[in-house]
Amino acid sequence: MSFQRLSKADQMEIVKSLEEIERDSKTSRSFAQLTRYALANTLFEMGNHEAAKMYLKKVIQVSPSIHSPQILPFEQYDSNSPPIIMAVATKENEQLQNLRESAKTSQVQLVVLGLGTKYQPWSKPSLYLEYLESLPPGQLVVGLDAYDVLVSPNILTKAHQMYRKFGCQVVVGADTFSYPDSSVALLYPSLPASGPRFLNSGNFVGTAYYLVQLMRETVRYDSHEDQRAFTRYYLEHPDRICIDYKAELFITLFGLDYEIHMLPPLAEFWVPSSNATPISLHGNAQAGKVLYEKAVKARTRVLETQTMEVLLPDPFMCGIKQFSENDFSKAAVSFLRVLEQDPSNFNSRMNLGISLQNMGHWEAARAVFLETLQKYHPTSAESHFHAGNCAIVLGKPTEAVELYQSGLKLDPTHTKLSDSLRKALLS
Repeated sequence: MSFQRLSKADQMEIVKSLEEIERDSKTSRSFAQLTRYALANTLFEMGNHEAAKMYLKKVIQVSPSIHSPQILPFEQYDSNSPPIIMAVATKENEQLQNLRESAKTSQVQLVVLGLGTKYQPWSKPSLYLEYLESLPPGQLVVGLDAYDVLVSPNILTKAHQMYRKFGCQVVVGADTFSYPDSSVALLYPSLPASGPRFLNSGNFVGTAYYLVQLMRETVRYDSHEDQRAFTRYYLEHPDRICIDYKAELFITLFGLDYEIHMLPPLAEFWVPSSNATPISLHGNAQAGKVLYEKAVKARTRVLETQTMEVLLPDPFMCGIKQFSENDFSKAAVSFLRVLEQDPSNFNSRMNLGISLQNMGHWEAARAVFLETLQKYHPTSAESHFHAGNCAIVLGKPTEAVELYQSGLKLDPTHTKLSDSLRKALLS
C-alpha cells in the first residue's frame, strides 16, 4: 500500500516512530541523519512542509548566499590537456561497454574505478576522491555514471569550451525530480522558467582541484547516497556549483520533452530546439533507461548507415514532467497522445483525468474515469474514487456514494475511499 493511501492516523504513527528513533541517544549519528531525511520526506508527503524543512535543516546547513557561483580563477585550470572521463563500475557488462565504445569513438580517456568491488551507493565519492588526488590540480575531469551513459564525439573540445563558459568550479547535470529525497525540493532556489531544476550527480565536470574539495566534503557527510551528498554540498555551497539547467553539457533523459538528433559521421548529439550540442546522454530512472536503450540502437545505426537518427521523447514521461510543473493543459495533451496509441493505458488514463480535475474540467474528468471503468479497468478502486469525487463536485451525491461503495468492495483497505464515502453519507 502506498503512503498516500494510509489514513492520517497511520501516517502520524509513522512520524511518531521516526521521531522516537531520531531523539534516542543510542541512535548513531549516521542513522539519526538518515532518520531526519525519512522524517522530512514523510512530512513532505503529508503536506507539512514547514516541519519537513525543520528536519532537513538539522542535516543541511543551507547557505544564505545567493545561488550565483564564483567566477573560476582560470590560472588554476589546464585548458591544454584533454579532459578525462571517470566512472564507477563494479563489473563489466553491455552498458559499460556502450560507454567504453562511445568514449573510444570520441578519442577521450575513460578511467573506470571500482571494478571487482562490491557496489555500495555511498562508495562513489571515496573512489572518485582517491583517483582525483592522483591528478594534477588543473586537469579537467568529467564524472559520468557507468551503466546508462553515452558520450558524444565532441567531448574533447566541448567540455573545455562549456566549462569556460559556465565559469564556475563544478558544473552538474539537471534533473526533473529531487532524488532521492523529494522533500529537499523545498530547499532549492526558485527558478522562473519551467524545466529541470534539481541536481543530478550522474554527470558533472570540474578541475581535479575543485572536485577533490567536493569529494572530501561529501565523504565526510556520510550520506549513504552520492546524489544526496552532492545535493547537500550544492545547498551548502551554492557559490561553487552550477546546474546545467539548459542541458548545454549534459542531457538527463528522464522527463525528456524535446527531440535529440544524432548526426553522422560519429553520432554527435544535437538538440534542434536549443541548438545545443551536449557531451553526454544519461538514462536516469526507469523511463530514462528506456530512452537510453533506444539511443544505443540509434547510435549504432548512425555509425553503420551514416544517416541521421532522431530520438523522440516519451509522451507519457513528458506528461509526468509537465504535471509535476503544474502545467496541466500540456500534461493532458501528452497523456492523450499516449491514449491515441494505447487507449487502455491505465496510468495515462488516471493522469489525464487528474489533470482535467486540476484544470476544473470536472465533467470531462468524470467521463474519463467512467470510461476507464466501463471499457478498460472495471476493477480499479482508484478510478471509482476519482469518479466519485467528480460526481460530488458536479452535484451528483447518489452517484458518488454508489461509486465509493463499489470501489470499497474492490479494495476495503482504500482509506481515502472510505473517508470520502463517510463524508458523502453525512452530507
